[in-house]
Amino acid sequence: MIRHVTASAIAALAFAAFAQAASADVVFLDKQQPLEFMTHRLVGTKVLNAQAEEIGDVRDVIVNTQGTATAVVIGVGGYLGIAEKLVAVPFASVEIGDVVQSSRVVVVPVTKDQLKAAPTFAGTDPAMTDRAKQTASDWFAAAKSKALDLAKKAQDKAKELAAPK
Repeated sequence: MIRHVTASAIAALAFAAFAQAASADVVFLDKQQPLEFMTHRLVGTKVLNAQAEEIGDVRDVIVNTQGTATAVVIGVGGYLGIAEKLVAVPFASVEIGDVVQSSRVVVVPVTKDQLKAAPTFAGTDPAMTDRAKQTASDWFAAAKSKALDLAKKAQDKAKELAAPK
């Protein structure tokens, strides 16, 4: 227990030192620039090929630790997300155009068949549901441990009270 608290305290101090040093370098933005876009608004956007045929839809945007978009994850095939294949296309190959009918135009220079033949993308970053499942599992394990501990204490107390005097 003490080891855990000590490790947590050291981590908190290290994070505080990093946060203090980093905060002096932060420059806040007050508006979006003309050639910038909000990635969450791309999710769900239809993806077109060079012939303006719909070939899929944007499922996610992959960003590296430097904040650079590295790929767009496109869902292809399936219906309403069922049996849909995810394919990651390098961001440099994606053209993001103007807003048309309240949605950005996203163009990728490949055919639907090429997307279907591309390797399936498998992300390693845990999804929100995976994190929630892990948290629930951790809580269950802690509750079970506590319940077993309390049951053992109750059993010991019952034996103590039942013992002849």
